[in-house]
Amino acid sequence: MKRIAAIGFILVFGLVSESWAVNLKATPSITIGESWDSNVLNTSSNEQSDFVFRANPKLTLSLETMDTTLNLSGGFELERYSDFTLLDKTAATKDLGLNTTKPIKFTPRFSLRPTARYIEARDSVRRNVLELIPTVITPGSSGYGIESTSSEPARSEGPADTGITVLSVSESTVTFITEVREISGSAQFGYELTPNVNVEIGGGARRRDFTDNPTGLIDSRVVSGNMAVNYKLTDRFSSGVYGDTSYNSFSGRPNSRIYSGGFSGTYRLTESNTLDARAGATLSRESTGIGDEKNETWSPSGLLSLTYSRKDFRALVSGKYELAGGGTFGRTTRRANAVLSLADQFASGWWLDLSGFCQTNRSTDAAVEVDLVSANGTAGIRYMPAKWATLSLYGNFFRQWSHGISGDDLKRESVLLAVTLGETYNLF
Repeated sequence: MKRIAAIGFILVFGLVSESWAVNLKATPSITIGESWDSNVLNTSSNEQSDFVFRANPKLTLSLETMDTTLNLSGGFELERYSDFTLLDKTAATKDLGLNTTKPIKFTPRFSLRPTARYIEARDSVRRNVLELIPTVITPGSSGYGIESTSSEPARSEGPADTGITVLSVSESTVTFITEVREISGSAQFGYELTPNVNVEIGGGARRRDFTDNPTGLIDSRVVSGNMAVNYKLTDRFSSGVYGDTSYNSFSGRPNSRIYSGGFSGTYRLTESNTLDARAGATLSRESTGIGDEKNETWSPSGLLSLTYSRKDFRALVSGKYELAGGGTFGRTTRRANAVLSLADQFASGWWLDLSGFCQTNRSTDAAVEVDLVSANGTAGIRYMPAKWATLSLYGNFFRQWSHGISGDDLKRESVLLAVTLGETYNLF
């Protein structure tokens, strides 16, 4: 956590030294809310419901420079239960993140987009809910967009600046309360060779640790890299090639390497609609644990997403198929993922949000140890009566079905009523 904070401050003051045209702002805020949860113990049977009071103080530092905004934010979440008081905790969730609204342009041709995230939580469903609810960084903003905790490099999988990001949802949900700590970071470099040719090179890493050492859950490390070349054929259409790789290591389990490559394309259907696609093949090489012997798995991979952006309305629908490492149960999986995200400012001071995903995960081993299907949805409405205050009402549901050896079925619903208070101050 300290490392991410240090990286953030180095980037902030590094940018300040390079350019005097900067504006540094601080936004302290607090979200106070009461929620009802149908399964506070996060169990696959004998669900117990309860009312939960939550308080989430947060501080965001925003540096506006080089045509972008660099955000460094941190906070924690206090929980108090009506009946299950043994679950009370002052810092049930800890979160520290670094991101930019757009790539940092050091020159007209060269850019960098860094991300970093530290998150510590004991409830995997609650963690997903926090990611699905839009984050209002500055009071008065629309709050469009869904924050991603992906360890992969933050390359574009859709048109830039739509306000909506393709979700990177977790492989599975743990059906009990246990502490998990994740540290991730990435850097994506872009270079414009010619007015029509762009090159992207990036890398990232993620570390996931189950600090309580629960039975059946596997710590993992993922190191990934990517490269892409895109050629702008017309004002509306661009195409290119890409290549990705990752090294996935599991505690006490065989490691794996994943290589993928293929073709990509982006087509702007209208001023409001953009279609993005990727199609290729993926190879996974997984150690058997016997000398240098490895099992190889070939699989098709691809992405198809459609975004719509007009005035105060944003929408995205996306589907993705891939081989993914860093699984909760220590297995590389075939992952299919469908995402829907909608955000609409339907009146002055009023916003409506809807987001969700459906995901399948099947491990590549012969026994198919992991075979999970999960679905999550969040719907809510926000009202801003004043620049420094936002009222929110959100509902969430989660379902998980397990057809393999590892993992369990799970169902859970929750409703949250909250108020966020905050003010932005210009530091310089």
